[in-house]
Amino acid sequence: MREFLDEFKHLEKICSEMYGKQHGITQYIDDMEETSSYLANSIPGFFDDLKHLKRVRHIRNNMVHESGYDEDYTQDDIIFLRAFYNRIMNRLDPIAERQKLQDKKKPKETKKNPHSSDYMSDIVFDNAQSHRSTFTFAFKVLVGIVLLTLALGGVACVLGILSLF
Repeated sequence: MREFLDEFKHLEKICSEMYGKQHGITQYIDDMEETSSYLANSIPGFFDDLKHLKRVRHIRNNMVHESGYDEDYTQDDIIFLRAFYNRIMNRLDPIAERQKLQDKKKPKETKKNPHSSDYMSDIVFDNAQSHRSTFTFAFKVLVGIVLLTLALGGVACVLGILSLF
């Protein structure tokens, strides 16, 4: 019984550290239960791990809270607790595997092939934006000059400036 409880506490501690909360195994189980069925089915052994975690948590809770509790845990339960701890440490546990699958689904920024039409259209678009910005700046300068000249009272000067363009 002591060996089972020690292994459970060991796993409980690392799960609590992972979640930053007490009752780490319960947090881990809750996290697994929130996993979409698509992802859960993509992770080998996901449902067996969930079932076994619930089993060892149930055994532990009854050992600690029920007087005279006599449900037998097996050597397989102890082996599972140790193995599951090691899988967490090696990021091979169901939640780590789920995260890996989710990371694969996220689009990665890729460098564009300079020979692709997408790359060329981006360059054309960027150049068009650049030319538009230059034209807008020149137009604003011209309007500023015209307004300044009008403010100074030189209508003839405005006409002279406009003839330059």
